[in-house]
Amino acid sequence: MPIEDSEESSKPETSEQALKEIRMRKMNIGPRYFTASRENITPNLWSAFEGFPKGESYFVSGPTGVGKTCLTTLLMCEYNRGKMVNMAQMLRRIKASYNGDLGESEFAVMRDLSEMPCLVLDDIGVEKTNDWVFEKLYELIDDRHRNLRQTVFTSNLSLQQLMDKWGERIPSRIAEMCGPHNVIYIPGTDRRMQKIGIVR
Repeated sequence: MPIEDSEESSKPETSEQALKEIRMRKMNIGPRYFTASRENITPNLWSAFEGFPKGESYFVSGPTGVGKTCLTTLLMCEYNRGKMVNMAQMLRRIKASYNGDLGESEFAVMRDLSEMPCLVLDDIGVEKTNDWVFEKLYELIDDRHRNLRQTVFTSNLSLQQLMDKWGERIPSRIAEMCGPHNVIYIPGTDRRMQKIGIVR
């Protein structure tokens, strides 16, 4: 009997976790972040995102492994808001539309990305840039900028570094979308490397 009682008491928690994971998958959040917690996020950093549930945009930068993606997934889950799209995923999806592999046109892909009420664009700036990549990224960001759609950007690069890489057109729009108070830099060292004893 005690075992049965234990199993019964664990069912609501299991069910709640299962529902949470379903919700996270719909937001395109991978299993890596299903059990993420706010343990390494200071109250000051969390409070910097008080505008997120109100529809404000953010640019979050910092070195590799400091928790930028983890932070944004926690915000998404906390407020049940947004869909995450990794830059590499986005570019692969657009390219696949040219072959008909996904059964959707480039126009349909770009419209879907442009019209998401809240888009979390993860890891911008890491991709190899050519004219095609720049054109697609500019088209997406310009559309979201013009239509005041909430966008959260994460990057290993600062806006200044992105401007050095791309010129002014994209970073300028990101700056206006986010405003001075919502350009957030997260300092620190790579936590993933720290876990295996490598500190730089």
